[in-house]
Amino acid sequence: RQITTDDGSDYITAMAVAADYGLVFTKRSIHMLTMDRGGLPVLNPISQTIGACGDRAVATFEGQTYFFSSQGVFVFDGASPRPLSRELNDMIKALPRAYLKDVVAFVNPDERRVLFSVVSGPGSSNNEVWAVHVDTGAISKIGAPVYDAVRYKDETLVAFSYPDTKKSTPLLVDGSGETTRRSTGLTSSTSRLVTTLSALSGLLTGLGSRLALRL
Repeated sequence: RQITTDDGSDYITAMAVAADYGLVFTKRSIHMLTMDRGGLPVLNPISQTIGACGDRAVATFEGQTYFFSSQGVFVFDGASPRPLSRELNDMIKALPRAYLKDVVAFVNPDERRVLFSVVSGPGSSNNEVWAVHVDTGAISKIGAPVYDAVRYKDETLVAFSYPDTKKSTPLLVDGSGETTRRSTGLTSSTSRLVTTLSALSGLLTGLGSRLALRL
């Protein structure tokens, strides 16, 4: 799928819905999708210089869209995109460019943080999560191999894996304080729980399986 830009056609990398409009991203452009009075779609350019680096690099929170670009991390409020953190943009310059397409963006609404899973350092798999507070811009980092995330029924499901794959039992961690067996077939082989991102490091030390966490 492609979209026409001022300097030619480019492949669509991501799409998102926020408030009463949609956003269509390429690696170097953003377009807003709305409808006219007749109900026909209207595509208006927002930026011809920045975009989203991959299809999982976009997350929405409280009507604003946060996205990871090769130029930095930006937030779009319906008017224009702006850098979320200059410090974060400097950190992005040190990341391997070949793996930016694998960035995963997700949110932790309770702590008002937007998180980005990236490939940092040696290796070709996501191995670090950057958490950014949307109000203060404070940044924290944790070593965690998150490879996907999705919002479901006002919750964030985060999946991550370990190099040690001797165990393959998925784990669903419930914020209420109990691990649960669900109709999805997810089961737990441990009683350790995670309710915040800061607790994730302790779980990574003790388990060696593919997991799905509810944060």
